[in-house]
Amino acid sequence: MKAKKSYYNESIDFYIEKPESWLFFPTQWATSLRNKTAGSNKDVSAILQRANIPFVYMQKPIDRANIALPTVQATCRYYENPTPEHRQELADAQIQTFEKNYQDFRLIKSSAYEALSNCPAIYYKVSFSLNSESGVPYHCLSQAWTVFSNSMVYTIGLSGPAKNYHEYESDINEIVSSILIGQAT
Repeated sequence: MKAKKSYYNESIDFYIEKPESWLFFPTQWATSLRNKTAGSNKDVSAILQRANIPFVYMQKPIDRANIALPTVQATCRYYENPTPEHRQELADAQIQTFEKNYQDFRLIKSSAYEALSNCPAIYYKVSFSLNSESGVPYHCLSQAWTVFSNSMVYTIGLSGPAKNYHEYESDINEIVSSILIGQAT
């Protein structure tokens, strides 16, 4: 049986493809893994309790301990499309939340004036540390896209180990390039 390479949700008009070495997981697993991380990281617990359950979740399997697995997940909710000025305010507020809640947080890039899938978007690239279940910190590199389309806001998070980013960077770029929102594929 051939593995499914793409995900499409007609009701929210969202399409994404995964590289061949990545696996789609049931979104309930994302919640379970997220709760596991939150349990070992009290600073992150509050954020994750307010977070939406992802509608799509994928990972690239890596056989190494105490590193973040390359992961992509997406959520959405109703939200009026903001003005460019309001997008900047939203970006600034999100950065403050990151700074407050993640250890070793470092902002690499942020822009409230991006586009993804021909939709206005906010983009972040950040690094931070999380503690494994054993308490050993592991360093993460993360990109996040906040995309506005048709009175919806989509949040797409792409994360993985900072140390080995070169091993999955082309996969991340391929995934981002595949995303279609509001284009009735």
